[in-house]
Amino acid sequence: MLTGAVRYVGQQFQDDHNLVVTNGYAVVDALAVRKITSGVAGWVSIDNVFDRRYVVTRTGIDVLGPPRMIAIGVRIDSARF
Repeated sequence: MLTGAVRYVGQQFQDDHNLVVTNGYAVVDALAVRKITSGVAGWVSIDNVFDRRYVVTRTGIDVLGPPRMIAIGVRIDSARF
């Protein structure tokens, strides 16, 4: 199974006078899951597939969102054992 998601955040004001603005951004995520045996599945997850650099907040300095992250794991359905 392959799934994906797009996370979109619109333009935001970062101060109480609405003078400091962060631009909107979109980030693409993906997840692939494959059944290995009955009750066991392997998965790979990729957040920020295109390794996009984006500003999430401005608090005196620009704080960037997380870079591409890849996670791999095994899911065990304990009800099957």
